Formats: sequence, C-alpha cells, structure tokens
Amino acid sequence: MQRFFKFYLSSYFIFNKNKNMISKLKNPITQAIVTFSIGIVLMLILWGISANGSSVSPRSFWLSSAFSLLLYAFFSAVSSASAKNIFKYWAVAIILFLVMMFSFSGLATYLSQMYITEAKSYWRIYATVGIAYGIFLVIAFLMKNVLGIMRTKVERREYENKENILK
Repeated sequence: MQRFFKFYLSSYFIFNKNKNMISKLKNPITQAIVTFSIGIVLMLILWGISANGSSVSPRSFWLSSAFSLLLYAFFSAVSSASAKNIFKYWAVAIILFLVMMFSFSGLATYLSQMYITEAKSYWRIYATVGIAYGIFLVIAFLMKNVLGIMRTKVERREYENKENILK
C-alpha cells in the first residue's frame, strides 16, 4: 500500500511540476468542474434519499444547485483578484457560471419534476446568486486596483529612499 501512495505522489509531482492544489483551483475551469461535481453529488444524494421512500422536498434540489452556484461565485471572484488579466479570467468565468446555472436548472427540474417558477421563491434565490456574483466580481476588481495603487506608491517610496541614501 505504501508503494502505491509513493508511486501516486511521485507521478503526481512529475506531471504537475510547480503546481500545488491552490494554484490549480485558481483556474475557473477547474473551479467549475469541482463545484459542478459537488452540486451533482448533492442532488444525487437527495434523489437517492427520495428514491428510498423518505420525504425530500422537491425544492431542495433547487437549493443545492443555488448553493453550488454560490460556492463557485465566491471562489471565482476571490481567484479573479489574483489573475494576471482579470478581464480574460472573467470572460471564461462568467460563461462557465451561466453554463452551470442552466445545467443546474435543467438537472433540478428533471430531478424535482418542478419548474423553477413552481418552486415559489427559488427563482429569486437564483437571481440573488447571479447578482451576488456580479457584486463579488466588482469587489475583486476594486481590491485588485487598490492593491495595485498601493504597490506603486510603496515602490515609488522605496525608490525615493534609495535615491536619498545614495546622495
């Protein structure tokens, strides 16, 4: 067993040089795959519970999809603040968010046998998650700009201090 783990870890580091788990999760595609998988697992667990005869609210499928979307929105916005080109990152991330939203909607409709308009206020939850994602992205953009301004001020101050020392 120990040999297996040794082989697995060595092959992992050979094929993924200089990449730890955090740096892999900064990619919006990886984030979408992870959160989409979490959403599917949650929905399948709920579906399995309901198939066993236990009572599960059909609205819980909509809630688990909204949870997964909010999880993606949060991690995507936080990771976008460290992206080199924030607008290219957003182009991919927003498209993936919309794809996930429509995919989760279709899956939740299929599993719950209920359209989002029939799920009472859950369409509002979906709208709120979409608006929250936009707000998260704006906050990340502002944070990145403020940090950039502060970095240039610090660099300018260090440069001026070096000049004063040399004089």
